Amino acid sequence: MRKSLKFENILTIVKFLYNDALHGLLNRPFFQKKRNMCILGIICFCIYFAYFYLNMLELSKISITSTNLGNLQQLASKTTLSSYYNVVSILSIMIYVLMNATFHLSRSSLFFIRTLPFQYPEILVSIAFFKLNTGLILFELVLIVTIPALKLLGLSILLVTAVFVSLHLVFLVWFQGLELVYSIFNNLFKNKTKYATQILDSCWFVFAMVYFFNIRFRIDNWVAAQKISLLSMILLVTLVASLLAIIIILSRLKCPKEIIGHMQSNFVRPLPLRFRAKVSTLPLMAVSRFKLTWYYGIIVLVMCIFSLCYSGWRSMPQTMLFILPFVAVIWSLYADSLLKIRRLFNLYRIYPHVELAFILASLSLLLMPTLVIGLLTGNSWRPYLFGVGLSLAALILGFLFPKSQGNINETISSILTLIIAALLSILVNINSALLPVIFILVILAYYLIYKEEEPTI
Repeated sequence: MRKSLKFENILTIVKFLYNDALHGLLNRPFFQKKRNMCILGIICFCIYFAYFYLNMLELSKISITSTNLGNLQQLASKTTLSSYYNVVSILSIMIYVLMNATFHLSRSSLFFIRTLPFQYPEILVSIAFFKLNTGLILFELVLIVTIPALKLLGLSILLVTAVFVSLHLVFLVWFQGLELVYSIFNNLFKNKTKYATQILDSCWFVFAMVYFFNIRFRIDNWVAAQKISLLSMILLVTLVASLLAIIIILSRLKCPKEIIGHMQSNFVRPLPLRFRAKVSTLPLMAVSRFKLTWYYGIIVLVMCIFSLCYSGWRSMPQTMLFILPFVAVIWSLYADSLLKIRRLFNLYRIYPHVELAFILASLSLLLMPTLVIGLLTGNSWRPYLFGVGLSLAALILGFLFPKSQGNINETISSILTLIIAALLSILVNINSALLPVIFILVILAYYLIYKEEEPTI
């Protein structure tokens, strides 16, 4: 009876955390109508179906060509599978670091959990389960995008299922392993938990970048040189990941992480008054108020430095074309910055079409380096259009998932932005394919801005 009671308490706390996290999402004007939710679902399904269909066509051509290459196909399959495991490892690190940096219990949530008669272990297990379940959902969203590439392995349905399970075990090992590392650091530096966590986040991010640009290629080459079959490789990874997962989970139970709840300052020092009255500078001023905007700028700078170190001056412009468009992520913060005063815009004659025009001008200005580098390297304006589409997608997700309205809204919008980036990248090499997508995104952005400024009765 006691075990059942504990399980019910854990379930109650998890439900509360999800209700608290999704409260802001379900209260958004866009999601208050079932019609809008159905339309959004249909659009997402159509986008994914188109993405899946285009990928399968291209991968079928590659598969037909590779069947005539004998041993080279086996070599390519091992390299592809190794690359899958490496990318999942990097993705697991990034998801955990992102969640750890953005998810914190609010004071009201912390008061609720500590006031009611819940046992301390139940609270710890509930928070750990909530974070793992949310991270797993985000991982599934990214994994859906990469599933078509499994066709390159030429495996049966049974082996593809085994690969699918092993990928989840790798994610579990990394996610719970990082939880264990952070728990140990929090217990060692109880008085300086905030600074220890920030240092760890930075270290793991740098490690993920080194892993992405250097270590994974060495691992892929080493695996390709080994005389091991795909089946043996899958079974080995599954067995090792299962053992590690059991060891880490048992260790986590003996080294619980402290419950942390605090209000973080999201903004930098207020801007000078002379800037506040200019509507033309409103979009840039709104996003630049956030500390995360400066963090993203530092991240892009660090990635450029890593690119220079590992690629050299000649290859750096090509790498920059891949990195610079991701500055678009900062536009997911725009809606939250002006959320409390948006309904006053009509009084100041800041109409939706005027605001959208200045947003487009501002994001075009931020993406100007991408356009210049693209023209100089012969890639024309396609990377620039990719950045524009990604900026609009981040802007839309910012309206749908405002940072201050839910514990995990920022994490969700960031991961969805990366998924949309993967979908848009498919259209980059198709002539003028990005133009109709950008047009649709502009219309959707205008509709959301209009609904946000619409007075409530």
